[in-house]
Amino acid sequence: MDYSEKDTSKDIVTETLDLFDKYSQKRDTWAQHAKEDKEFRLGRQWTAEQKETLESRGQAPIVINRIHPAVESAKAMLTANRPAFRAAPREDSDNKIAQVISNLLSYMYDISDGRSVIRQAVDDYYVMGVGYIQVYQDPMMDMGKGEVCMHNIDPLDVYVDPNSRHRLFDDAENIIVSKLFTKDQAKKLWPMYENKIENAASSTPFGKGSDWNAPSTQRADNGEIQFPEDVGRLNEQDYIRGYERYYKVDVEEYRIFEKFSKKEDLLTEDKFQEYLKKPAFYVNEQLIIEPEKATQVYAQLMTQRQEMFQKEIIEMSQAGYSERDIEKYEAQGPEPVPFVQTTHKALIDEKKIDVVKITLKRIQQCVIVGDTKLYSRILPLESYPIVPIMNIHTRN
Repeated sequence: MDYSEKDTSKDIVTETLDLFDKYSQKRDTWAQHAKEDKEFRLGRQWTAEQKETLESRGQAPIVINRIHPAVESAKAMLTANRPAFRAAPREDSDNKIAQVISNLLSYMYDISDGRSVIRQAVDDYYVMGVGYIQVYQDPMMDMGKGEVCMHNIDPLDVYVDPNSRHRLFDDAENIIVSKLFTKDQAKKLWPMYENKIENAASSTPFGKGSDWNAPSTQRADNGEIQFPEDVGRLNEQDYIRGYERYYKVDVEEYRIFEKFSKKEDLLTEDKFQEYLKKPAFYVNEQLIIEPEKATQVYAQLMTQRQEMFQKEIIEMSQAGYSERDIEKYEAQGPEPVPFVQTTHKALIDEKKIDVVKITLKRIQQCVIVGDTKLYSRILPLESYPIVPIMNIHTRN
């Protein structure tokens, strides 16, 4: 769904960068603990000071890692079986639709390598207290027809409105997914915006600690474990920060109900204007909205009338009418079938279609690279496409 945007590119970029700074400051404590937990799980269990003290005593800072096996065991138990998707019908007529939805969810799980996605989200759930799964549309899959997929997000890349209290962040004002890219990497992700990316300036100069979502810790680093931020610090390429911002907006749509077909639909402003112009037809006072069907019905009725007319002429001849009277009647031809073309707007005026203008909540997605807005669109969703899996939720 596309809607006209009221925000200018400059305003939305400035607002997004300000929100990112505010959200970053509010989550500093959690990010510090989360990074320490990741390092502890992978074997960095001594601080630099503790390691130095042990070595000064002639003791080796040996690590007996009991956390990693425990996490892997928990992951194995939770993800041992393939999840089953089942949509329950509300009434008997919904059975087939429910089966289609169930199969569609299983298909989405398969094409997204759902097992790996769930395993990583569960890993983050145990180690950092929260895992994230994002649902997104990939327009390039299925030979350009597009697919709906899911993938996991590093919790340190997610910045949530600190005022949110809902377990699934449904009340959050904004959710921002932000991470660093090289410009070449960004161009591969968004090839249609290559020029914008090339001209974009980095919003945070390389080298500052705020460049990276994961803060540095005081744990001893033996060089055996590396994280994305460690690789980036070693290889100072032309990095640029990307922002994928989601927030809720109010949009106006039209709910229509066709009394003659019992069909109900929800249309955006643009599609509603197209709907008003769609033709409709009265064929022998029968309302038909499909042009091909209207033509077909008209041809059938005219054929029937022609046959009846020929039958009447035969009956007149058998009844003894003069040739002059028969020729005169035959010249008149069969009575034409009434055929009137109208529009859906006229049907609305005739009260044959009910229209109600409503306001709905929708999710707006805005993608920014550096100081440049790439694109913005409104998703056909009322809930955020980023789903948190909370270990312990304390309403913050």
